[in-house]
Amino acid sequence: MHRSVAGKNHIKLIWRAIMTDIDRIIKFFLHIFQIQAGGSGDIEGTADYQLVSPEPDPSQIYELRVKLLSEWKKRRMSIRKIGESVESKSTCYVVTYDDLLVVKIPPYPLADFNSYLKNIHIELGIAKRLSPVVRCLVPTLSSILQKVPELTGKIPADAPDMEAAYVELLTKEPRYHGYLKIGDRFAFFMSLSKHPFLNQVIEKIHGDRSWLKDEIYKNSRVFQSLDTFEAIYGSQKIVLYDRIHEMIKDFSRKADAMLTLYGGDPPVPDYQKQEWMFAALAGKPIHIDASELPTEFCEDIQNLLNGLVHENKESVDDYKKTVSSYIRRKNFNKNKTRIEALIVNTLDLICRLKHSNVAVRDLKPDNILVMGIEGDVYSHLSVPEKYELGLIDLETAVDFHQEDPNQIRQPMLAGTSVYMTPAHIFKNSLLMEVYGKDISRIFYMQDWFSVIGIIYDIVKGRLLFKKTSLLIPEIVRARKRGLKNNTPMADIVASVSRFFWKTAEEELSAAIKRDQEVFQLIELTLPEHIVEMFFAEIQEEKKVLQRMIQKYAYSQKYFPKNVQRLIDASHEEIRALRIKWESDTSDIQLPPGIHQRIIEMLNSIEKLKFNVKGSDGLVEVFQKPVTCEVLLGFLFQRVSAAMNPF
Repeated sequence: MHRSVAGKNHIKLIWRAIMTDIDRIIKFFLHIFQIQAGGSGDIEGTADYQLVSPEPDPSQIYELRVKLLSEWKKRRMSIRKIGESVESKSTCYVVTYDDLLVVKIPPYPLADFNSYLKNIHIELGIAKRLSPVVRCLVPTLSSILQKVPELTGKIPADAPDMEAAYVELLTKEPRYHGYLKIGDRFAFFMSLSKHPFLNQVIEKIHGDRSWLKDEIYKNSRVFQSLDTFEAIYGSQKIVLYDRIHEMIKDFSRKADAMLTLYGGDPPVPDYQKQEWMFAALAGKPIHIDASELPTEFCEDIQNLLNGLVHENKESVDDYKKTVSSYIRRKNFNKNKTRIEALIVNTLDLICRLKHSNVAVRDLKPDNILVMGIEGDVYSHLSVPEKYELGLIDLETAVDFHQEDPNQIRQPMLAGTSVYMTPAHIFKNSLLMEVYGKDISRIFYMQDWFSVIGIIYDIVKGRLLFKKTSLLIPEIVRARKRGLKNNTPMADIVASVSRFFWKTAEEELSAAIKRDQEVFQLIELTLPEHIVEMFFAEIQEEKKVLQRMIQKYAYSQKYFPKNVQRLIDASHEEIRALRIKWESDTSDIQLPPGIHQRIIEMLNSIEKLKFNVKGSDGLVEVFQKPVTCEVLLGFLFQRVSAAMNPF
C-alpha cells in the first residue's frame, strides 16, 4: 500500500513538472468555475478541460467541465500568450473568463504576500506618475477576487476602496492566498478593457498567411487572360504566366487521363480542375465529391497535384512571392494613412513618457494599448487625434525623476531581446560610471530604441532587430565573465556597445534599403510638441558631445599647452591634424605606441566634432513633412550617439 501511494505521488510530481503555464492557468480557472457553480473547489477527479478551437490560433478556446453530484456543468474560456517568453521577466496571457483579464506569471516565486504587494505598489507608483498623461492598466487583487463568491461576501458593497478592502482581508486571512496563485507562485491579474493591443492592430493591418492563400485561390481567373494577369502583376511577369498556365494544362491532361482509367463519366469540367489546381497552389484542402468519383481517384488526384507542385517548385515559389508582393502593395496603399497616424501616436507616446520622467524599458506592441476616444478604434486609425496609446505591464519601468541619480530605483535588468540595448543589462551604478550622472537620458533612450523597432513593425508587419537581438545573450555572458575575472565593467560596456551598435546600424540600413520605396512614400507631418522634443534632444546631445570633447582634451597629455585649441578647433581642423599625424612620421621622435594613441585620440575628437556639426541642421528637417526613412535614421543616430560614445 505504501509503495502504491508513493508511486501515485511520483506520477503527480512528474505531471506537475511537465505542466505548462497554460495548463496551470486553466486549472486555476477550473477551480474558480467549480466554486462559482457551488462546489467545494477540489477539482481532483471532478473537473477536466479540452481544447475546442477549430484550428491553431493565438487565442485558444477551452471547454471547462466540473462535476457537481451527478451533473456535469460546462463553460468556455480563451487564453492567448502575449509576446515571447523572456528570461528573468514575467510572462503575460490574455484570458477571457466572464470578462477580459491579463494574467502575469513572474519568472520566480515571490517570497511572501508582502513581497507580492510590494511589486504591485511599484507598478501602481509608476502608473500614478504617468497619470493622467498616459493611461495604464496595473495589477489589482479585486480583478480576480471579485469572482470568488466566498470573498465578495466578506467585502461590504459600499466599501470606499474595494482594492484596499481585499488587501486587508488577505493580510488578515492568509488561507485565501491560494486565490492569487497560479501553480506554486503568486500571479498578477489585470482587468483588461475593450481596447486592442497595438500588435493586434498591426496584425489586422498587415493580415496573415490566410490572405495569401485566399488571394491565390480566388485569383485563378487571372490565368484565363494574359491581359488580366499583366494588369494585376505587371508585364515583367509574363514568363511566370506562361509557366503556371502550362502547369494548369499539364494537370488537366493528366487528370482526364486518370479519370478515363477509372471509367469516370461525365468528365470533370475545366473550372473544377482549375479549382483543385489553385487549392493545391494555395495550400488549401482540395474538395472532391467522393459520391460522384471513385475514392481511389480522389487519392490519386491529390498525389498528382502534390507531385506537380513539387516538380514546379521554382515557378510555384515565384508565383507565391509575386502574389505576396501584390497583396503587400495593395494593402500598403489601403492603409498608408493609418500607418502614418500610428507612427505619429507612437512618437507622441515616448514624448509623454519623457515629459513624465518615466521609461518603460520594455516598450513593444504587446504591452501598448490602442485606446479610442470614441467608437470602434479601427474606424479611426487614420486620425491620430481620435485615439491614443496606453500601457500595460510596467514591470521593467523606472521613474528617473530624482535630483540625486543615486536615488533612482534600480529597475529590473530585463527586456525583450529585439527591443533591448546593452544598457538594459547593467546596473544604475555602472551606467553612471560609463555615461555620467545624467543617466535619465540613457533610460528614455532605451524606449526610443524600442520605438525604432515598433515603427518598422507598423510599416512592414515584421520584427526589425532580429540579428542584433542574438547579441543580447552574448552580452549577458560577457558581463558574467567580466564579474568572474574582475575585468573593469566599464571596459565590458564599451566593448559590447561598439559591436552591438555597429550590428544594429547595419541591420537597420539593410532593412530600409530592402524596402526603401515604402519608407520614402510614408510622409509624416509631426505635431509641434514632438518637434520640440527632438529639438531639445539635439541641444542636449550637443552639450554631451561638447563635454566629451573637453574630457578628451583635458585628459590627454600629448598637447598640454593646446587644450583650448583642441576644444575650439573645427571638425575640419581636427581632421587635417589627424591626417598629418597619420602621414608624416619622419621627424617625430616618440616612444613606441604613443604616436598611434595620438591618432586615436584625434580620431575620437574628430568624430565628436563631426556629430556636433551634423546636429546643427537637424531641427529644420522636421519643420516640414519627413519620410519614415529620415525619421528612423534620425532616431537611430540619437540613440546610438547617446549609448555608444566610445
